Amino acid sequence: MIYLYQVIDIAFILIQAHFYALFSFPQSSVSLFSSLLKTSIMNNNSINVSYVFGDGPVEIPLTYAINMTGDVQTIVCSVSGNRFPNWLQLRKFEMSSLKEKNVYTPLYSEINNNKNMDTGLFIDKVYADIMVAEKFKVKVFENDAM
Repeated sequence: MIYLYQVIDIAFILIQAHFYALFSFPQSSVSLFSSLLKTSIMNNNSINVSYVFGDGPVEIPLTYAINMTGDVQTIVCSVSGNRFPNWLQLRKFEMSSLKEKNVYTPLYSEINNNKNMDTGLFIDKVYADIMVAEKFKVKVFENDAM
């Protein structure tokens, strides 16, 4: 069961990541252009993500690909299989991170968070599961206010 303080912590982390991303990208168009040229794509992978909804956990199969453009990692996901839950309002979505010193900072995406709360929380769970599966380190923000 998700408690309100957990939802507030997640929202606070995503807001911090969004502001961090807004003010930390290179200001020079030359360095931005050169970072866009450095793109690598990892093969498509699959993962089953378990999400608790209603009476119990639901197992949702996904395929994903990871793209690196400079210091920005983008994970593109799509729901595979015939089982598509009604509460999940996106069949395809993407998540971005900023990589610094081999640690990834998740970036806020308004597109992923303007759907219902379960869709947004599911996307956050997918991000966490993929980062663990790929053995990527994720920067954790601590909320001193709580």
